[in-house]
Amino acid sequence: MLLGGGGHASDVLGLIEDVNAHGDAPTIEIVGLVSKDVPEENRFKHRRIPRLESLEVALRLGATHGLVAVGDSRERSRVVYEELFGLGSPSLVHPQAAAGTGCTFGNGTVILGGSRFSPNVSVGEHVYISHGVLVGHDAIIEDFATLLPGAIVSGGVTVKIGATIGSGAVILPNLVIGTGAQVGAGAVVLSNVRENRTVVGVPAKETGSSQQIWSSNYK
Repeated sequence: MLLGGGGHASDVLGLIEDVNAHGDAPTIEIVGLVSKDVPEENRFKHRRIPRLESLEVALRLGATHGLVAVGDSRERSRVVYEELFGLGSPSLVHPQAAAGTGCTFGNGTVILGGSRFSPNVSVGEHVYISHGVLVGHDAIIEDFATLLPGAIVSGGVTVKIGATIGSGAVILPNLVIGTGAQVGAGAVVLSNVRENRTVVGVPAKETGSSQQIWSSNYK
């Protein structure tokens, strides 16, 4: 089952559809979308995935795993800790993503098509990596981080818990993007970004606090 019913859930469902189409037979069966709000019909109706009102309904239908399909990092973490209730959560990697030797991906992490990882990249749990993201050698992407389409994370970079890297942003080598930080779309980051701060522009400059504050010892 998927927990979520917005555009992010549609992307994750598309990944599952592509994984199933890539093999000789479907490998992932989805019992439904667990969503408090009614999903937009144009996203899901033609895909024959029912909306379920609660996790309990999904369990009665035989769900054995859950994937939190929520785009916002902070809300994703809340759903994991308050609604997933320890149900197993697989990592999913698109057939058209490529990973070098020694790469690891944690539980609940989603990697969309066209993304590429150089050797020895470590990706934590419940991370969302969108289309066409490039991650350099030995980078570390911590839990609940979000990398949006076309982001480039150079070698040796650490993206801390819950940080968001905007579409088309570039992070130069060996930098640290702090816990809960937000890097704006198209930004070029030349220096470390402090915890819970937002940076934008070329070169990236700090504009204030991020929209969601994370504790440095957040679990």
